[in-house]
Amino acid sequence: MRRRSFAAGAVVFLAAVVGWSWLAPTEQRLSPGQNPRPAAAGATSPPVAPSNGADALPDPARVTALTRTAEGVVEWPASVEALQALNDPAQTAAEDVAAIEAVVADYRAVYRENPLGGLNVEITAALRGDNPKRIRFLPDGRGRFNADGELLDRWGRPYFFHKLSGQRLDVRSAGPDGRMFTDDDVTGPPGDEPPL
Repeated sequence: MRRRSFAAGAVVFLAAVVGWSWLAPTEQRLSPGQNPRPAAAGATSPPVAPSNGADALPDPARVTALTRTAEGVVEWPASVEALQALNDPAQTAAEDVAAIEAVVADYRAVYRENPLGGLNVEITAALRGDNPKRIRFLPDGRGRFNADGELLDRWGRPYFFHKLSGQRLDVRSAGPDGRMFTDDDVTGPPGDEPPL
C-alpha cells in the first residue's frame, strides 16, 4: 500500500514538474552568471548589463541587447563597441590598454573571475567566445590577432597578461621598443580594477 502511494506521489510530482516546464515563459532576462538560452540566428534577447556585484546597479551606458550568432556565440555589444578603435592612430596606447581592461571587466562581471589561463592566447580565446556561455567579448578582424590567436598591440606585438588574483589582471604592452618591462611599457593605472 505504501509503495503504491509513494509511486502515485512520484508520478504526480513528475507530471507537475513537466507541466510547469512546458508552460514556463520562454523569454527571460539574463544576468551575470546565468546561461543564455540558444536562440535563432540574429534573434535579440532582452537588455542585460554587466554589474560589479549582486547589489550593484548596472551602468546605464553599458546596457545592451544580446544577440546570438549563427555559430551559437553571443556577442557582448558593449565590449565589441569599446574595442572598435583598438590600435587606431587617433587613440593612445594607454586608451587601448584601458579598453582591453574594460573588456576583461565585462568578462569578470559575467563569470565572477578572470578568463582562465595565463597566456595571451588562452585569455584571448576566452574573450573571443571560447568560454562556457560562448559569449564573445572580443571581436574578430582589423589585424588585432596574430596567426597564433594572440591579441596584438598597436606595434604588432602580443599583449602581456599578468594575473594578480582571480579578480585582478594586469594588461601590458611592450611599447614602441618591443621589450617588456622597460620605461616605455604601456599599462593601465595601478589599482583601477575594483574586485567584484
